[in-house]
Order: sequence, then structure tokens, then C-alpha cells
Amino acid sequence: MNNVNNNIESFKRAYSDEYFNSLMTYEKIILIGKENNGYITSKDVTKNNISRQYIKLLEKKGAIEKVDRGIYVLKGVAPDDFFVFQLRYPKTIFSHFSALYLYNLTEEFPYKFDITCNNSYNVKGIKDNNVFYVNKDVLDLGKIEIKTKYKNKVNVYDIERTICDIIRCDNRMDEEQLIKTLKSVFSSKIVNMHKLSQYSKKLNCHDKVMKIVRYYDE
Repeated sequence: MNNVNNNIESFKRAYSDEYFNSLMTYEKIILIGKENNGYITSKDVTKNNISRQYIKLLEKKGAIEKVDRGIYVLKGVAPDDFFVFQLRYPKTIFSHFSALYLYNLTEEFPYKFDITCNNSYNVKGIKDNNVFYVNKDVLDLGKIEIKTKYKNKVNVYDIERTICDIIRCDNRMDEEQLIKTLKSVFSSKIVNMHKLSQYSKKLNCHDKVMKIVRYYDE
């Protein structure tokens, strides 16, 4: 009888420890999300020496929701399309009209993102978007971070680089939207003309950019 009682107590202790450790692990994952504005990635979990099986368990419990491959949000957090894309493809930079949307200079939501990346960045998942490939020496020209409306930081080109890009790639832009955008940008008086000139030289579109600038910046 004593042996039976000892086995029961041993089982209780083992189960209690396992249960306690599971709760602690769940709390640790939730804390990762809270520290990252509601987002949890599989990479974050692995980096913290936590088995990814706990993510699946939390998802089944309804505490987190999967929004993309290896990316989850805490319950009640609205998914941020820009940020989710950036987490999935961190080597891309939002550019052209997607950049203008982030600057609130166009009201048209980009259902396909305009993104710029290095010529060697050949990832299948980005092909459904408007991809612009550039050489490595100009990839980071004008690259900054900006907060989305959900307060998440993403990579984007500054307004001067964005203007250069939409002008030099005007054959891939909607003409009506391009004209409307340029009028809006230059009327806002937020453009640094010296920086714009320097960028256009580095991007080999100086004459074209300056010609359009003189037309719209009146």
C-alpha cells in the first residue's frame, strides 16, 4: 500500500512540474509578443530556447493567431500587412507608391506592394508584388525606418528617393496616379531639393527628375 501511495505522490509531483513549466513557457511566449507590439515569430521563440510546439499549442488555445508563415499575433491584435510582409521578407524596402502610402501622400491602399531589393535577392514569395531590382551600391540610398499606422517599424525610402524612383520608373506607373501624386508631393513643400538632386545623380536620372521638378514645383 505504501508503494502505491508513493507512486501516486511521485506522479503528482512530476505532473505538477510539467504543468508548471508549460505555464511558464506559455507566459514567456506571450511576453515576447507583448515586447514586440503583439507579434511573435518562430525565430523569436527558437532564439529563446523554446520548442516551437508551444506556439502550436497556444494557437489551438486561441491565445495567438497565425497571420503568415512563422508569424503570429496575440489575441486581439489587428494584423499589420506592411509589418507582416517586412517580417517575412526583411531584405526588402517599401518604395514607389507603397512608400507614398506610408507617408499619407496617397489614399489608394497598395493591395500589391511596391518593393525594392537587391538584384541577387530571388525569393519566390515576393513575386506576386511589384518588385524593383537594383544594384547593391544604391539599395540603401535613402533607406529609413517609418512607423505604420499600427506603430510598427518598417523599411522605406525617404521622400526624395521615392520621387526619383517613381519618375525613373514611370513606364511601370499608372500615368494618372503619377501626375496626381507629383502634384501632391511638391505642393506639400516637404521635399529637400538638394537631396533630391544628389539622389537623382546617383540613380542616373538627374535630367529627367529636374525637368519634371521644374514643371510641378511652381
